[in-house]
Amino acid sequence: MIRALHCLAAWALIVLGLVGGARCAVLWSPMDGGVGAILDLLVGVVCAWIGWRIAGAPTLHVPIEDVRVRWDALGEAGLWRGEGCALGAVRRHAWSSWHALLWKLPSTLYHPRGHRLMLGAAADDAFLAAASAWRHALIYVDTRGLSDRLDREDVVRFAPGRVDSVRINPLLMIRRGVHAWRDTYILASGLLGASATGDAIATLAAVLLDHLHTAALEDRTLGGLRRRLLDRETALTALVHAVHEKGRDGDWRANPEIARLMRVWRSDPPMARQQLATAAQALGCFQDGRLAEATAALDLRLADTASAGPKTIILDSPPGDAARYGPFFAALLGQLVSQLTDAVESDVFGRRKTTRVLLAIDDPALLGAIPLLAQRGAVAPRCGLELLVRSDSIQHAVALFGATGSLDAYGAVTAVGPLGTNTAEKLSAHAGTRSVLRLRQGHGDWRRRLLSVVDLATVPRLSVSRLRRAADSSVSIVIARCGLIRGRALPAPIGCLRQSTQARTPPPHDWRGAAAPAPVIEGKALPAQARPESLPLFEIADQNGPQLLAPLAAGAVGKKLRAGFRRGARRT
Repeated sequence: MIRALHCLAAWALIVLGLVGGARCAVLWSPMDGGVGAILDLLVGVVCAWIGWRIAGAPTLHVPIEDVRVRWDALGEAGLWRGEGCALGAVRRHAWSSWHALLWKLPSTLYHPRGHRLMLGAAADDAFLAAASAWRHALIYVDTRGLSDRLDREDVVRFAPGRVDSVRINPLLMIRRGVHAWRDTYILASGLLGASATGDAIATLAAVLLDHLHTAALEDRTLGGLRRRLLDRETALTALVHAVHEKGRDGDWRANPEIARLMRVWRSDPPMARQQLATAAQALGCFQDGRLAEATAALDLRLADTASAGPKTIILDSPPGDAARYGPFFAALLGQLVSQLTDAVESDVFGRRKTTRVLLAIDDPALLGAIPLLAQRGAVAPRCGLELLVRSDSIQHAVALFGATGSLDAYGAVTAVGPLGTNTAEKLSAHAGTRSVLRLRQGHGDWRRRLLSVVDLATVPRLSVSRLRRAADSSVSIVIARCGLIRGRALPAPIGCLRQSTQARTPPPHDWRGAAAPAPVIEGKALPAQARPESLPLFEIADQNGPQLLAPLAAGAVGKKLRAGFRRGARRT
């Protein structure tokens, strides 16, 4: 009402002046009627001038469509059934209280199926509450040490460095036969990251598949492959001449995909050495003995959660090493997407799915793109795999789906607390606009300012200013085909992790057989590489990370020592 009076300030003050003038005429009845009329006119002119001088008066928006979603519309969309992922608490009536006891009261809003994104620095409690309230299987990627605050049961941890950690060897989850190259390619793309080229991914996939065929049973690990690539010239020679499969005629021959790549390598030896160095660099994280030990065997698969496996699996990185473990976790999740989305009712191992799986990621910036998620993200919920992501940046959350990902990949986006300017602008654009009747003061000369202008306009459904000034406990939920829902954030769970006590048999795999015979090497596979002037004292696993010793410095020191020895020999 106040905003409406501001919009009509000029006319309101004129009417006030007329009333005041009439009142003065009554009080001053002894005076001549003309004097009262003149006084009335003067008061009206003064009031009109005051209204004309009013600048920057707020514009009144009369909504044609309601900003909020109707309660019955949310019920028809299945958001009150208590099945799905809890996003926030919504108040039904003005006199009702905020209920945030998860699924126990009907005011908690649940997103039934799809991918969800929680934005904001204050979203930790709501994210943990949503993961704890999930009634089906959960895979939680913990890169910030928040998993101890979850309230879950039947918990199994993959945590390198912890004594209670299970072991997961991604090489042993690769199927043998016609599926081997595709499974290996997915693992290689995750280890190399989204910026890798197709040639680099194919090279690492060939090295991984060759290692599975030719290495001893106890060495069929990523740590064992890294040790093999320490002598790259020997590994390159063995790879060019390796045999992998025994044909029907009894002769051993190379895998067709590896043989195709070796023909390219023979034609371009420098490129072959460069690609092999890139593959060795991708395995640099297995210098860490904790990770090498945690991937030495296969105690379970992540896809076991969809059938008879544990109800909760936590992927936990050691403190301070989350960025180093990110590509490995992305590779594991790429295998999970492949295993659960190849078919709707069963996984790739032929087991029938009995429950849905929620993949909760608390910081997507450390993972990058998850292999195969860009192609399978839209159909993953139908196959029983759903995402719950917490992020401070929309860009990092979208990067999980690759370079072509967008915010539309998430069926529900929840803003918890205040957001940054860039994030607020993107979310406001994603929420869309609504139509309003705009009642505003006219512009121009004084006569136009006395008249109010009414027109049809579109305004953001979720304003940027509101997102930036939101309270820590408030949530704004944007759900596809439902619109904007405002509510309160769910409280943090109690924090009670109940470890799994069930004894489980390690799953079978296809790589228990003997290694392929050693190749017969006749002559040199590729032209010898020129000996470098100096060699690094330590292997550099990550070009972006800190380097302990620089090879150039070591070479300079070596030159000085040799020069000193020569001078001493001449003196004697």
